[in-house]
Amino acid sequence: MGQIVTDNVSFENQIHQFFQNQRIGKLLKHSNISKEKGISPVAVFRMLFTRDPGI
Repeated sequence: MGQIVTDNVSFENQIHQFFQNQRIGKLLKHSNISKEKGISPVAVFRMLFTRDPGI
């Protein structure tokens, strides 16, 4: 079980680094993906890529 948790954390860290390196936030802004209030679009996209779809 501990290995699974470690793998998930490592995967989430890799996704976070990818979003930073590729400037996903800037791409979303140029694509007119924005928010009115609440959580940032980058956080939503990051969650979509890092969360277990079974949840």
